[in-house]
Amino acid sequence: MSQFNVDKVVVLADAGTSLASAVTTKKIKLDNYQSVKVIVLTGAGTEEKTNLRLCEVLSDGTNKEIGCKEIAVGNKVVSEANIVANQLAHDESVELIVKIDAVKSSTNTCQIVALLSEARYAVEDDNSVSE
Repeated sequence: MSQFNVDKVVVLADAGTSLASAVTTKKIKLDNYQSVKVIVLTGAGTEEKTNLRLCEVLSDGTNKEIGCKEIAVGNKVVSEANIVANQLAHDESVELIVKIDAVKSSTNTCQIVALLSEARYAVEDDNSVSE
């Protein structure tokens, strides 16, 4: 992903989402995109560490973790994680969710957005995000 041209921006968790409890985002479909960059934007506050987990949604509705990354939150830190659709193909999945572990007693908040890239088809569907 050395050159990343954004085709679509999708909000996965609204601004002001508390990090005092675990965060699980909306599902994002990658059936029309080759890659996604997940961006976690945090507000002011004490900088702390937590884990960002990328999980594919399997056909039976369960989640399977396919990546985990320690990130900093608070102090207006911006963190990111990258994924390509091929990482989901092994299990024939096309949906992804992001989970962030709770930062107990934290007052930090975040917003999570996905930058979708390399659209496969010119026709865009409106179903790229679901609850």
